Amino acid sequence: MEWIDIETKKDVDALLERVEQFHDWYVAGFSYDPLARAEGGDLNLGRFKIDVDSLTVTFRWDCKSRGGEWPEVQLEFSGLLVFRFANFKDPDPIWHGRIEETNRGWAFFDDDGVPFTDEERAHPERVDSGFLAVCDQIRWRPLAVVTADGPDWWND
Repeated sequence: MEWIDIETKKDVDALLERVEQFHDWYVAGFSYDPLARAEGGDLNLGRFKIDVDSLTVTFRWDCKSRGGEWPEVQLEFSGLLVFRFANFKDPDPIWHGRIEETNRGWAFFDDDGVPFTDEERAHPERVDSGFLAVCDQIRWRPLAVVTADGPDWWND
């Protein structure tokens, strides 16, 4: 599947509607590559490449589809400022995922549905959340079962 860029509030709303605000999704895995988007042959970390990193997180829904597959999506966070994941429970669910535009870029976090305060929008790195990623860019893609725009996979 192709990556879908998150650039506007409309893009955020479309993703969150597609995955039901990540309610009852789980972190199924993640990988980080500090030079994922570096171009050319010079990939020396000692030269402090800026904004070429990539954190990719796979999220899995808590129920298999009727076809026996776990619905999964991936989010890619680039220009990563903060990444925190606290596994309070095993496995750790995302109760309600949110994406907010902040003074420091995009923030994806697990919360109880309460919008950011002005202080949190100014300093999203200080938000207390079981899952938090603050970055310059977010994009996503459906993996298994989920499609970008339908049909409703949770009712198949």
